[in-house]
Amino acid sequence: MTAPDQPNTESSLKRYQTVAMTATVLAFLLVLLEGIVRIAGTGLGCTADWYLCASEPASLWSWTAAVEFGLRGTLTGLTVALALLIYHGWSIRQLSRAYVVLPVIAALVMGVIAGLTFSGTSLDLTLSRIGSMQILLAILVITSILAILRVNQVELKPTSGFTQFGWIAGGSAVAVLGLIIAGGAIATSEAASGACTGWPLCDGQLFPSGFTATDLHLSHRWVALFATIGILVAATLARRFYPGMAAVRGLINAAAVLMAAQIFIGAATVWSDQNPIASAAHLGVAGVIWGLLIGATVLDRMVPMSLPFGTADHAPAARPFRETWADYVEFTKPRIMVLLLITTLGGMLIAAAGWPSIDLIFWTMVGGGMSAGGASALNHYIDRDIDGLMSRTSKRPLPAGRVAPVQVVIFGITMSVLAIYILVVFVNPLTAILALTGNLAYVVMYTKYLKRATPQNIVIGGAAGAVPPMIGWAAVTNSIGVPALILFAVIFYWTPPHFWALALYKRGDYEKARVPMFPEIYGDTETRRHILLYTVMLFIVSLFPFALQFMGLFYLTCAVVLGGIFLLRTWQLSSNPSDAAARRVFFFSLYYLAFIFLAMVIDRMVWFG
Repeated sequence: MTAPDQPNTESSLKRYQTVAMTATVLAFLLVLLEGIVRIAGTGLGCTADWYLCASEPASLWSWTAAVEFGLRGTLTGLTVALALLIYHGWSIRQLSRAYVVLPVIAALVMGVIAGLTFSGTSLDLTLSRIGSMQILLAILVITSILAILRVNQVELKPTSGFTQFGWIAGGSAVAVLGLIIAGGAIATSEAASGACTGWPLCDGQLFPSGFTATDLHLSHRWVALFATIGILVAATLARRFYPGMAAVRGLINAAAVLMAAQIFIGAATVWSDQNPIASAAHLGVAGVIWGLLIGATVLDRMVPMSLPFGTADHAPAARPFRETWADYVEFTKPRIMVLLLITTLGGMLIAAAGWPSIDLIFWTMVGGGMSAGGASALNHYIDRDIDGLMSRTSKRPLPAGRVAPVQVVIFGITMSVLAIYILVVFVNPLTAILALTGNLAYVVMYTKYLKRATPQNIVIGGAAGAVPPMIGWAAVTNSIGVPALILFAVIFYWTPPHFWALALYKRGDYEKARVPMFPEIYGDTETRRHILLYTVMLFIVSLFPFALQFMGLFYLTCAVVLGGIFLLRTWQLSSNPSDAAARRVFFFSLYYLAFIFLAMVIDRMVWFG
């Protein structure tokens, strides 16, 4: 009688895992939005009632009300996710009812505190609200990890106690929770937020000596230092205690990287006079570190050291640092990253009609590069099954078994989080939103779904690759204008001819991997016709900057010459098809993109600068 129930149990566990992970993400968003609400002073942006925000549609146009509505919408989504968690988890016999009920109890406590907080701005209630949200996040992280372990059929055998690694990781987690609450006190208290204007010294002081606002700042910094040391020690111990458990090492390594970044961002927060955006980002990433440390501590307590985190995640044998470093560089797809950064810089130079400040260029390039690298790493993880089937990609680190998959996921997410962090703090929030949108479009929309579902994958997914010049434009102007949309359109229409030409002379690889590329579904003749069609549209779009008087005659000349050569190449491919002709189109498309942006830059800097 048990055999027929097995498929149902497995599907229920997978649904439970999906819901738990969704609830965890929503809980983190709730924490982040709460930080913005409290730090930016929008906490009482809706004063007539707690949930409906005065029930006035016009209030949506207010920034404070919009943030509050975002907070309420996330809370609604979390409530639904918790209800589904009980619905899916209650009937699964392998799960303890405590893991199903605890998140709901924590959410109810948080809701009661939130309702009390609404009636006033008591610091005690505000800090209690921050703490209750972090506890809820921790419980959901634990719930998600246990669900993942069950789905991967890892036997849970709670140990008699924590290892040395577990004690240090858990202690660091408690310290980080204290930092989050103290950071909330500093950010939400007018007296505390402006009490310290220097870093690392606070008005000439290095050590706390009492209970003043200055002492709160100094205590916060010393606890951060000890927490950072603890996390670094835990990361070192993880290599000794868990050489074959990639998940633990990945979680603690990600926490170490983010914690090191937190110190510098904390300094930037002080130097920027407690800039609300920097402060909110500081608290948000602290929440991520808290979740990572909780995850590592739970795995130390719940999974025996002899067991890997799922068979697929068993860590490969240790290799020289140079080889490991080379693999992680490969995960970022450096050649694609360079191309994306060139278009990002092009967008900046075009927007500025000259050279923006060096620090703005530096942080935009760092943030944009990390966002692209993080998305590429997650692409490696999702495509690891089909990469092993294609000769072009079979020697990549994941199909070759040189790196554990879970480490790549953590690496990609950590890079993406740091990218958003850097862009929010050092550039502007709009660039961070654009980078996150491009990241999600590439990883989720294209890699996860469209690539394997439709031959139009390149057309729709090409939008992700067209975002970088908009990031460059937004970095300089803090807006998205018509010129930025034209830059987007140029890359959008350039993408299909570029990739379809590659697919024509690499068709065997995509066939083996069963990826429905355009040539495999519609045939070579139709593909060549569409390459020519998109090149014509690209040529037309490339003339818009001159037609709208955004570019001058120099750019027009270059656009006509480059576009004419591109059209000639695609016409030759269509009239005299061969692999050699497809290769010529593919490689010329690379030159075209670089030179058309260079022409825009020269035109703007020389004639408009």
